[in-house]
Amino acid sequence: MRKKDLWNYFLVLAIVVIFYAAIVVEPNTAAMASSEKKPAETAMPTPAVDGNIEKFTDGNAVWTYNHDTKCLVISGQGKISTYGRNENMWDEDMDMIPWNMFKKHCYRPDYAGSVKKIVIEPGITSINTGAFYEYASLETVEISDTVEEMEEYVFWYCRKLKKVTLGDHVKKINEGTFMNCTSLSEIAIGKGVEEIDKFAFFRCSALKKITLDPENTNLISESGVLYDRERTVLYHCMPGKKENVKIPKSVRKITGGAFSGCKRLKKISFEKGSKCSWIGRFAFYGCLKLQGMSLPDAVQYVGNEAFEDCKSLRQISLGRSFVGFTWEDTLKQAKKKYQLPSQSHFADGFLHGKIRVYKVSRSNPRYSSRDGVLYNKDKTKLLCYPQEKKTKTVRIANSVQVIQKGAFQSNRYIKELILPRSVKKIGGEAFSDCKKLKTVTLNDSPVIIGSYAFCRCRSLSKVNLGNRVRKINRCAFYSTKFKEIYIPSSVVTIGEKALGKGSDEKRLPGGTMRYTEREVSGFKIYGKRGSAAERYAKYHGYDFVAR
Repeated sequence: MRKKDLWNYFLVLAIVVIFYAAIVVEPNTAAMASSEKKPAETAMPTPAVDGNIEKFTDGNAVWTYNHDTKCLVISGQGKISTYGRNENMWDEDMDMIPWNMFKKHCYRPDYAGSVKKIVIEPGITSINTGAFYEYASLETVEISDTVEEMEEYVFWYCRKLKKVTLGDHVKKINEGTFMNCTSLSEIAIGKGVEEIDKFAFFRCSALKKITLDPENTNLISESGVLYDRERTVLYHCMPGKKENVKIPKSVRKITGGAFSGCKRLKKISFEKGSKCSWIGRFAFYGCLKLQGMSLPDAVQYVGNEAFEDCKSLRQISLGRSFVGFTWEDTLKQAKKKYQLPSQSHFADGFLHGKIRVYKVSRSNPRYSSRDGVLYNKDKTKLLCYPQEKKTKTVRIANSVQVIQKGAFQSNRYIKELILPRSVKKIGGEAFSDCKKLKTVTLNDSPVIIGSYAFCRCRSLSKVNLGNRVRKINRCAFYSTKFKEIYIPSSVVTIGEKALGKGSDEKRLPGGTMRYTEREVSGFKIYGKRGSAAERYAKYHGYDFVAR
């Protein structure tokens, strides 16, 4: 083919492509853009106002609000399709992504904070997720018998809601339906309810009465505790319960938040031969007087933060089948590979500094304990050190190769730390916020020091790294007290802000903290010429002394 003919060929081909794009691709692209429009961008409904009556149509439902009586009536047929609108974008308590980032028809009427009563009339069959989120003045709710489904978090944060009667056709009380309804004192459960999901009554601290319809054959209430009929699932314990609770051996599962807010309970025990294998997240949240917990041998997994805010908790005992801590929605994945716990999983004891002893069944193949400290089975990993253990000089056992992430975090007593040569890794945040820790000696450990390992140890004035340390990761010694340090030539990496950096704290009105970063005045590094120590010092402008 001649050169001229070749150029003509490509010219014709280009014209065809452009023509095709104009008549086919461009319209399809426009259609695609239209179909992929974010649900949150759909137009908000425009209410019709007639005097003190305000209405808007939500699919086949009609919302009618009377500004005089403060009553919202929802009538029509089928589903309330509007989702609650969370203006804050994030919930500070639960770190949950709000539903309105994923759902359409998110709507929060201007009168939401003024509604005192909601009436769901006959004909409505379903209520969408978070539909009445944070209706701050809502006190009473009437739900007709035609309602069969209430999705998650329908009345979340309705803090003045006092009394609720569920219709006979509601089949499930979903996750977080009444979460943080702190004034809710009474609820009547209809005959159709078959199941109660996690966190349904989480932080309902005023709840004193749960009435079950006599014709309900799916649930049973005994001594203030709500179970399924076969007593295999423990759903909820009344917050005002004073006496001790013994969990029947038939119970196989304790749902998330089941004992939340039981401030007076001192003892929760399990019947001998317990079959319970799963305890949900926040299960014992806010059990302020609970002093100890012995998990039965059948328990395999416990939800993260199950013991948060148990300020009197002194002892945790793990049974022979205990595997680890996990999220409920990742339980299946967790069963494939056991997970080692860290302090974050025992947020209760570590935040409030009360746990003194960890105990483990000798038959457990994964964990062990010695002197109240939690290890893996062969004691090569130190997992959790009790915050209330008052030892001032801590000598890590010669068997330990790894100090787990967060293992000593926020310990209030330790002043001196001595590590053996066996230690190869100090996990991230392992000793962070140990306010009284003054000296650290590594004894020639070939160790990698994790990120934030000694962060905010504000009394730390002396660190002996020895001659075999391999890495010092970012912010490892951030906001410490020492002004000089010898770094051996064995160190190949020093992370960002690992040395010579810190921050000053100031509490602002309202209780929030402000952190202002600063350089450690006169910081000096000793080390070998051409080493990572010299490079780090020069980069940050610190004094370097060759040794």
